[in-house]
Amino acid sequence: MIKAEGLCFSYGGKQIINNLSAEFHPGELCSIIGVNGSGKTTFIRLLSRMLSPSDGTVTVDGKAAVSYTPKDYAKIVSVLPQNRPTPSISVHDLVSHGRFPYLGFSRRLSPKDNERIEASLKTTDTMRFADSDIRRLSGGERQRAYIAMLLAQDSKYLLLDEPAAHLDISHSFEVMELLKLLCARGKGIITVLHDLSLAFKYSDRILLIDNGGASVYDSPEALISSGKLTGAFGISCKCINADGRNEYIFDSIKNNNIFN
Repeated sequence: MIKAEGLCFSYGGKQIINNLSAEFHPGELCSIIGVNGSGKTTFIRLLSRMLSPSDGTVTVDGKAAVSYTPKDYAKIVSVLPQNRPTPSISVHDLVSHGRFPYLGFSRRLSPKDNERIEASLKTTDTMRFADSDIRRLSGGERQRAYIAMLLAQDSKYLLLDEPAAHLDISHSFEVMELLKLLCARGKGIITVLHDLSLAFKYSDRILLIDNGGASVYDSPEALISSGKLTGAFGISCKCINADGRNEYIFDSIKNNNIFN
């Protein structure tokens, strides 16, 4: 379990995260939502140790996150930032980078490392373009390749910041279905999502951050019932059952007099 307790973080004299607490468990897909500037990415960076809190603690499997060595932490928690450079390397080589925490002084891949790389390529359906330059892939294919790299890292928890950003709806669904598959295999997924429809469709639990704190952290249905979604976004949401699966319909409740 990843546990955040009373996290606080300020930047430039502004409080970004304010007394935020939440728990994340293996086998669950948890989405972090909130308006722009609410602190979603900052929270992910605090969990990943890219930032240090001014107050509060992060523990991973009962041990303080700061007490892990960088390599040991990378074996437990892997991170996919939203903004990252796109190197001129093959997909296979990119995925191989996920094995870095396990390499010895020789920096040579062992048979076990190669087995993990191949399994990651197969799981993400990226084996077919393993020799392709990552820069020549479509957005959806590229995102699958990066997720394959996280899989090769073989960490228990995956932190992803906007994994469906800039993808068309078909590729967005593909990425989220892949994340759900990984949850079914025991991975704990924590992801920032801008697209509320994706967050409600695929998440086991949703953390709504408002003014830097945890406004609600519960199931999609409980979040709707709380009324906090309306307060944060100025929208309403209805849950309907279609073919045995919950679907969510969003609508604005704000008056728009632009055309009046």
